[in-house]
Amino acid sequence: MTRTCIRNLLVLAAVLSIGWDIPCSAQSDVPVTTGDFLAYCQENYQGCEDKVTGTAVDLIMTHNPNFCDPENDYPNDLTQAVIAWLTARPEIRGQALSEGLLSALVATRPCPLQ
Repeated sequence: MTRTCIRNLLVLAAVLSIGWDIPCSAQSDVPVTTGDFLAYCQENYQGCEDKVTGTAVDLIMTHNPNFCDPENDYPNDLTQAVIAWLTARPEIRGQALSEGLLSALVATRPCPLQ
């Protein structure tokens, strides 16, 4: 798949999900700290992947200049890179998940220097 195709699929998924009602349990089962999220990923990989890719889509949609999604990047590859990056940094386990994911995504998928 090309980068454009993946990006279009991610955008379509984000747009479609806006109109769906998500049960409260599905909204609240993702932990709020980075350390708890790593444990959650071992128990609920699909939920983990959904959170990572959802955060990546947010960065793409807001045109974050520090995050670049490369061609042929698949959700599983992205999620594995984020999990590995977070796991290697025990000092951020107490950090808010939103901050941890942002740091991991920017670190694992940086934009090339121009």
